Amino acid sequence: MITNKKSKGENPYPHKFDVSLSHKEFVDKFGLITKKGEWLKNEVSIAGRVHQIRSYNAKLKYYDLISDNIIIQIYFHQK
Repeated sequence: MITNKKSKGENPYPHKFDVSLSHKEFVDKFGLITKKGEWLKNEVSIAGRVHQIRSYNAKLKYYDLISDNIIIQIYFHQK
């Protein structure tokens, strides 16, 4: 994806980008995902500061993204 953007002359690390939802709107719209194996299939863009990074193992990481005193946990799994 980064090389695709670079080849098109786009900056892969923009200073600003479009945010589709605030953290409050995200939580209000999607709520908590509590069922095992349930995933969001919607594509949204949110912004905030990375507050904490936790590694479970080499391929699994959790990021806490904070904005307006609301924390959203992001889960990354490398395949």
